[in-house]
Amino acid sequence: MKKDWSYWIIILSINVVFAQQRKNDVSGFADFFFLNKEYSNLIADGYTWAGFQGEAKYNHSITGKWRIMAGVHLQQLWGNNAITQIKPLFTLVYTSSSHQFFIGFLDQSSRKKLWQPLYDPEHIYHFDKTETGLQYLFNSPTTEGEIWLDWNRFIHFKDTVREIINFGTRWNKTMVSYQKITIKWPLQLLIHHRGGQINLKGEYLTGKNNILSVLSVGTGPEFIYKKDSLSEWVVFVRGLMHTMNSDNPEELKFKKGYAVWMGSEWYSSNFHVGLEWWFADQFNSPWGEDIYMTASRRVDKYFDDNGEKLEIFSNYTEPQRMLFINRLGYYKNITHQFLFQIGTEIFYQINRGEIPGYDFIRPVENHWDVKMYIKMRYDF
Repeated sequence: MKKDWSYWIIILSINVVFAQQRKNDVSGFADFFFLNKEYSNLIADGYTWAGFQGEAKYNHSITGKWRIMAGVHLQQLWGNNAITQIKPLFTLVYTSSSHQFFIGFLDQSSRKKLWQPLYDPEHIYHFDKTETGLQYLFNSPTTEGEIWLDWNRFIHFKDTVREIINFGTRWNKTMVSYQKITIKWPLQLLIHHRGGQINLKGEYLTGKNNILSVLSVGTGPEFIYKKDSLSEWVVFVRGLMHTMNSDNPEELKFKKGYAVWMGSEWYSSNFHVGLEWWFADQFNSPWGEDIYMTASRRVDKYFDDNGEKLEIFSNYTEPQRMLFINRLGYYKNITHQFLFQIGTEIFYQINRGEIPGYDFIRPVENHWDVKMYIKMRYDF
């Protein structure tokens, strides 16, 4: 019956889109993605993630500044004939000249502006990372920013798991703008909280205090040279850190750490090229992209002769991790609504990583990892 209801909801959504399109009160997107991580390091797993994600919503205006959005958000992965996930969408939105305020289903498109070591942009394709809560967006000629509160996991009475709440804010302030040169100073801050009233202690919950709150912050100047309206050169220097309130760091392994990230990027009308250097000392952001972290996030998939799982990666760390990163990307607007993207990110690991005692896991040093992606997005 669930499957039948899913298809009825999809059919209804499509009919709503076509019925209301002429009135310009329906919006949404269709996003096709292919992400392939050819990783063989000891920190991050390699895998392929491909499929379709779509959203259709009806916008009902209450007043000139207030509106309600209602619709459906769905996803289907390649190799899975069923709809992987389907969620109803309800949001109350306030809009003025420089401000937007969301209550309900949050606008996750702005997550692409977060730095990868703090927030992996791939999370927008994971339905357990779908964000609901409160969100404030601000945009002016010299300042752009956002504040949001995401209630990621709700717990019921007598649940045995902790609630998860995420708070974040990011701001980008133009400090200097002179002819073709601009200096900006961004700030990005995320708080990841696990807690709530639970009745049973699970994994990692060894003490009386079951609360874990992790603060991750990044900031640093960006120097921008705009050659013309279609191309620019960016140089950045960023410092990042994390700290927490608990003596039990759980899977993050380190209570606090820091990282230095610097690089240069070139953007043209259709191409993006970047060369970067990354150094992390015990740095781990709960929502950051795995390959930047210093505690392994690989899944333990090896078993002994008795069928017992071997705890190989769960306790593995590289307290000091150093990478050179090369980014190559091509993007083109086929129409003003249809965007095509293809690219690769190449990671060269300098530091040595080794897990002794397991001959089938080779040490890693002067090592290459590659990520490739193809994306097509249609907005309406």
